[in-house]
Amino acid sequence: MRLLKQTGNNTYHVYFISIFLSQFLSNVPPTFLLAPFTNHYYALFLGSNIGDLGTMLPWLMFWLLSNIYYIFLKKVGAI
Repeated sequence: MRLLKQTGNNTYHVYFISIFLSQFLSNVPPTFLLAPFTNHYYALFLGSNIGDLGTMLPWLMFWLLSNIYYIFLKKVGAI
């Protein structure tokens, strides 16, 4: 918590940490994680969106989870 509070005070830190986290997660979780600790929302917005563009991992995770959800719905009989 202390590290997140210190990170939220600097625009560049928010920007680069949101880019870094968005490389491994989608762009939404880092935004929700860092938003309560910063007032630099523009840097957070840019970092999370730019970081999400450079990787296939979030897209792959979304595709995989969509298929798992579709299989679950078919098994339950909702589709």
